[in-house]
Amino acid sequence: FVKDLAAALWYVDKCDPEKLKSRSCSISVEMEQFIGHFDITCLKKKREQFDTTTLAYHANILFKYTRSAWIRKSVFCWLINPLEKFATNLSRYQESLQKQLIVTTQNHLSFEPVKKNN
Repeated sequence: FVKDLAAALWYVDKCDPEKLKSRSCSISVEMEQFIGHFDITCLKKKREQFDTTTLAYHANILFKYTRSAWIRKSVFCWLINPLEKFATNLSRYQESLQKQLIVTTQNHLSFEPVKKNN
């Protein structure tokens, strides 16, 4: 569990947690303490972009833990809601990116220029 949660948090931190926040998919207060430790200066390129497949992967793994018997024990019960929120927001952002990809693909296939909505 710890490895999977850390991998999901590290992925979000690496790709830019502010993007999640700007799409109303923010990380719960309990999880925020684990964000902001990725050092962007160690990269020789810009931040990675969020990937729908990777987001879905992390969300699905975290959802499985929320249904586990051990997490319902009194020692871990405080973790259920933040974990569910984190998994839900990863899933919501993944769905948002997927919809955006469909619209972008349709626009690229269109022969007419795309009009900007005001």
